[in-house]
Amino acid sequence: MEHIKPMVAQPETLKALLSQLRSPESFVRGQACGCVGEVCIGNKKIKGQLSELGVIPALMELLKETEPATQRLAASALCNLSANHDENKKLSREAGLLDALVALLKSTSDEAVQSAAAGGLYNLVSSADREKLQSLGVIDLLQKVPISRNINVRLGIKDKKPKEPPSETK
Repeated sequence: MEHIKPMVAQPETLKALLSQLRSPESFVRGQACGCVGEVCIGNKKIKGQLSELGVIPALMELLKETEPATQRLAASALCNLSANHDENKKLSREAGLLDALVALLKSTSDEAVQSAAAGGLYNLVSSADREKLQSLGVIDLLQKVPISRNINVRLGIKDKKPKEPPSETK
């Protein structure tokens, strides 16, 4: 995939890819999300180009889809866009992504969607978000999703001593 990224990074190619996020076909929208998520991994230049083209609000709209696969791929793409990219984190936060991911995490029972939403939150939050996440009641839920089990570190929460299992009585 790395050898393809420079070709995809052309402005007209990225615009064509983003236009597919608005396709009337759910499958096409989902695949476009997947492409966006893959093409930006480890490439700050492409992440910046995509955000300049308005990908963040377009992907956020797709979090509201009824199709879990599209929700998962949109959340994963947003996760990848904000990973190690401070400007995209800022733009995402300004667009309300934190609340959108929390809403998605709380509204679905699909484990893959929960994992993608939790990954996006993990990349987006810092210790400054601790109170907000506590008030929204999602920290316990984040701790249960494998991808974000270490959310305590990100939020500056000291680990609680694990409870000892009750001993058996005869």
